Amino acid sequence: MPTASHLPLPYIMSYDLYPLTTLEEKRQFLNQACEEDWIIALEHDPKCEAIRLQKIKQSLDVRETLRI
Repeated sequence: MPTASHLPLPYIMSYDLYPLTTLEEKRQFLNQACEEDWIIALEHDPKCEAIRLQKIKQSLDVRETLRI
């Protein structure tokens, strides 16, 4: 993900050629990242370099912001 602002599932880059494929892959990737406590690098986020996720009800949210 480029930034933490792109965490919500429907937030996909406008120039993506296959947004429905990206949406499904993003859903799988983020769920796995949450379950396995991955650190997700955010290469274009000016505020944080990496995050960890948590599940709140039916959605995912930032649990921890990391500065590397």
